[in-house]
Amino acid sequence: MNHTEKTLTMRPEVDYRAWNEEMARKYPPGRYHEQSSILIRWIERQRIKTIMSLLRPEIGEAVLEVGCGSGNILEALPLGVKPVGIDLSTMLVTESRVRLAGRGGLIAQANAEQLPFPDGHFARIICTEVLEHVQRPDVVIGEIARVAKPDAIIVISIPNEKLIDSLRRWTLGTRVLWRTGGADEWHLHEFDIDYLHQKVDGYLEIQEVFPIIAWWMPIRYVVRCARLPVAPN
Repeated sequence: MNHTEKTLTMRPEVDYRAWNEEMARKYPPGRYHEQSSILIRWIERQRIKTIMSLLRPEIGEAVLEVGCGSGNILEALPLGVKPVGIDLSTMLVTESRVRLAGRGGLIAQANAEQLPFPDGHFARIICTEVLEHVQRPDVVIGEIARVAKPDAIIVISIPNEKLIDSLRRWTLGTRVLWRTGGADEWHLHEFDIDYLHQKVDGYLEIQEVFPIIAWWMPIRYVVRCARLPVAPN
């Protein structure tokens, strides 16, 4: 199956960090979680509920979110779990720090392709609705595998892009159902579950796949992964 990759390497004049900041301001994730239609907010609640049920974080444990956006997912962690997040956007890092103030965690500005953490550091890692935005998803996945403990639980979620596009066409882009049009200009890759399998190959094992909202309407996929054993040098 062919997949669209609108890689910015095709446009060397574009500064990725500046472009990402522009997209974050144009399509703020916090607004998507909090001000979308009732239907979209319900779908997001189902996605977050599934993420948390798979993650099973323990009190006192640190949970890393790669691409934490406005901090909405980390905010859903149980009290006592330490939220750790990175994001490339200055605006979103600021929003996350405000949202998660008092939770005892760490929010840092960093590129997901170069995570500022040592090898084998985290037992719980989240990366949700992020891989479609980055330049090199396989590099990001490799970094997630690097900082994961051998028995870590890794939860990834992706949009089922082609189905979402079809639903937009069927509903004529009705604004009550969809957020402000054009948000997929922030997407550099067109993901589905087959494409995710390709990108995690060699780094992670996909153990469970949960369609959101249902198997017959998989608008999103929430996936539990494990780190593959690291080959000895």
